[in-house]
Amino acid sequence: MSFGFFEKLIDEMREEALKNNFVLTPKAIAEALLKFPKAEMDAHLVIGGQNGVGKSYLMLAIAKELLRLKGKDSNLVQAYHDETLNFIFASMPKQIFANLITQTEERIFLIDELKPFFDYKLSQTKIQTHLYNAVEVARFKRHIFIGCARDYTKLDLNYRNAKAQMLIYLFDRVVSFNKRKNAYETRFTYGSVFASNISMEFEDKFMFSMIRGYDMKTTRVLCEKLPTWVGHILVYPPITYGLTKGDLLLYKDMKEYASRQYMQNTEPAPKRAKREISDVEELQDELKKVRL
Repeated sequence: MSFGFFEKLIDEMREEALKNNFVLTPKAIAEALLKFPKAEMDAHLVIGGQNGVGKSYLMLAIAKELLRLKGKDSNLVQAYHDETLNFIFASMPKQIFANLITQTEERIFLIDELKPFFDYKLSQTKIQTHLYNAVEVARFKRHIFIGCARDYTKLDLNYRNAKAQMLIYLFDRVVSFNKRKNAYETRFTYGSVFASNISMEFEDKFMFSMIRGYDMKTTRVLCEKLPTWVGHILVYPPITYGLTKGDLLLYKDMKEYASRQYMQNTEPAPKRAKREISDVEELQDELKKVRL
């Protein structure tokens, strides 16, 4: 039986969401991502949303499900040491990232922040073009890329419209206030899942700019009306997906270390000390003597 690969994939995701009150799970997303390499297609998922809504937790949860479905040890720490997956942080030079893509096979790349690697403002620079070309030619390496971006529209147009097949946008966290801890505790985060025809490369392929809701209820309704929408998603606390303290600690430690490295590498050069007025006057006097 013949069928359009991506058309069938979207239909299957919508059917899966329908079984669960229009809600998709990290496992359903992982199952969809695994089908792309089997069809010799790129597998790129972008997770968008404001800082603090839980993009990283969702990325880790999907990675956990990918490892289970691949029949691998689902422990992220072990997978990292076995080089089954790679954590990519902003401190990693683009050349090293490009080498990882072209010199390895069947890796899961978890990109903490996509913008430093695929910034739309740097789309014409030599090193970013080289990185994009590495992604372009490595399709047969059967990699899976999952990356986070606060604003996915600020990503290089080539990447977001030619490579990203799915977009998950997390809108808000549902919290409760713990009086004893005097802090908010997250119950879950909610968002929407979008997919677009991979043969269509045009501005805003997920039609996300058409969502103009000024409250969350309106936003959800508008999402459901888009032809690119395939379902909602709820993200629960990490323990729900079997993420261990070791998994989370590994990610946290690597992120903190990478952040320090990134800040050190991007510190502006110290400004040259300005001459004092008296120093300038003395220099002018010296110059007058030389001329005389």
